[in-house]
Amino acid sequence: VERLWPQDSAVEFGRGIVQALLREASPGIAGLLSVVVENLARVSLAKHEYAEFERILETLESSPRDDEHAHISTLLERIIRDEQWLCLVDEALANRPLNPVIPRLLRRCPDRLIDRLGLLLTASNGMDSLPAMVRLIHGAGEPVLGALESRLYEPRHQRIATAIHLLASTDPQRLAKALPRALVSWEWSLQDLAVSELTAW
Repeated sequence: VERLWPQDSAVEFGRGIVQALLREASPGIAGLLSVVVENLARVSLAKHEYAEFERILETLESSPRDDEHAHISTLLERIIRDEQWLCLVDEALANRPLNPVIPRLLRRCPDRLIDRLGLLLTASNGMDSLPAMVRLIHGAGEPVLGALESRLYEPRHQRIATAIHLLASTDPQRLAKALPRALVSWEWSLQDLAVSELTAW
């Protein structure tokens, strides 16, 4: 697949394989096709063909949600949970123009995205990446912003702190509106962080 990829025929081949998987009734053949589709998805990410990766996901998601197509849902989970998926975040935060497909891909798993951003923020130079994170979250929009707001009401300190930093930078009005409900359950350090972030913005 990697040797074929530079050729235009590889894209048509990929489309044919995904469509064949959706129509295949034989479990054995469907299993073989699933392996090929998963490989196609990984190669498309490795070659930064994000539009092709998105097309594969959307085609798989168009399959019926029934027992007969349960293997499609399993395949989707494998593709999305792959470690290469996290590389999309690193690509989005790189110092170059943001490919508009990447925010659309990452908002499919908002919690995973926020967890990754929160982990990066805790690094010694994590705040240096904040402008790129803001750009990414603005590009992703909902449901990432909604997931950030919901984290304001969680009991875990670090998840709340991440939500405060990112919401104050991307949608400060949303953070301000959430304060009357959230503030009473926070310890003083989180209250101080929220006020400081909102004042700065």
